[in-house]
Amino acid sequence: MQMRATPFKCVSEAIPGIIARDGVQGLYRGFIANALKNLPNTSIRLATFDAAKLLIDRSHKEFDELVLRNHEQLMKQHAPT
Repeated sequence: MQMRATPFKCVSEAIPGIIARDGVQGLYRGFIANALKNLPNTSIRLATFDAAKLLIDRSHKEFDELVLRNHEQLMKQHAPT
């Protein structure tokens, strides 16, 4: 898909030109469609990140408990009698 040519050479020309042609709401044209396009991907990424973060946190706690238990067992085995 090819992009349409724009009458503006840079952003500093585009903003006043869009406001003159379409008003301030012209700056937001396509925002809702773009937000709806990105919403599913963003939602899935956020849910996946939260789930992974929770799993990693749990595994760190389990690992720390395991290390502590093993350390206590070693200390009991090597304790002077």
